[in-house]
Amino acid sequence: MACELHLKHHRIPVASIGLYVDCGSIYESPATFGATHLLERMAFKSTRNRSHLRVVREVEAIGGSVQSSASREQMGYTYDALKTYLPEMVELLIDCVRNPVFLDWEFNEQLQKVKAEISEASKNPQGLLFEAIHSVGFFWCFGKSSFSSRIFNR
Repeated sequence: MACELHLKHHRIPVASIGLYVDCGSIYESPATFGATHLLERMAFKSTRNRSHLRVVREVEAIGGSVQSSASREQMGYTYDALKTYLPEMVELLIDCVRNPVFLDWEFNEQLQKVKAEISEASKNPQGLLFEAIHSVGFFWCFGKSSFSSRIFNR
């Protein structure tokens, strides 16, 4: 798994850090289609060191904002807050990425949300057309959808 850490220095008092992991849907097998989408939803949940509530409270205590994203090629975890809190930001970001615990209730809650997203996406003709064109144009790895319902219909 390849990782990148980008640090840029600017004069503004805000820091934005991100960790990007090469683990998008192009790396999924037919047995794991949709796993990246679910992992995106599980970001910043409970870890071995923090409950989800503690993660939320630590982020809010410093006026921060966290976000996860998933694409065909990678997943991104980002954290924005004031620069003075950079050490705390790095520590929490690393903990959330390296030490998730995937509690049953959190997993099932996010699984239901993913199923609802897939259901809504299946009602969007523009999105379906885009996915179909993409799968024809990039029939090998880039043609894999970034959120597939196959894994969730088991």
